[in-house]
Amino acid sequence: MSDIDAFRQSTERKRANASADIEGIGGWLILPMIGLFLAPVAQMIIFFLERDVLASLDTLTAFQRNLVIAEMAIRAVLYIVVPFVLLLLMFNKRRSFPRAYIAWVIVIGLFVALDLVLAYLAFKRHFDTSGEPFFDRETLRAIAGAAWGVIIWVPYMQTSRRVKNTFVN
Repeated sequence: MSDIDAFRQSTERKRANASADIEGIGGWLILPMIGLFLAPVAQMIIFFLERDVLASLDTLTAFQRNLVIAEMAIRAVLYIVVPFVLLLLMFNKRRSFPRAYIAWVIVIGLFVALDLVLAYLAFKRHFDTSGEPFFDRETLRAIAGAAWGVIIWVPYMQTSRRVKNTFVN
């Protein structure tokens, strides 16, 4: 065996051992965990700030009213219920966590896009007559957040050694 072959084998063994050592909820995996803890808190704050919307539902058309109620219900599920379920999967190190998390960030991205289209259609006259921009700071932040969620966390959940070594139950 040549020195080069011995070096390659030694390097491969070190890599295999290092890969096996990377497990547990740590490293970059802390960020999705923090996000899952903060999502329900942020959504409850948003619901509190939007309480006047519920008080003015009777001034809206039937389509607008149904859209607002459906959007709030879907946000409650996506940002309050689902994060709790994902945290349970995460802390129990369930094999289904990475796929469920990926599905969640993709669904949020699709929801944000569909919600924007429907909101614009439902409230087009308001935006046309009031001069308020439809794409305000909050709207752009929601689009960017959903896009970054998909761009960053889908590949991470699919390729991370820590994810593969942690979620094995």
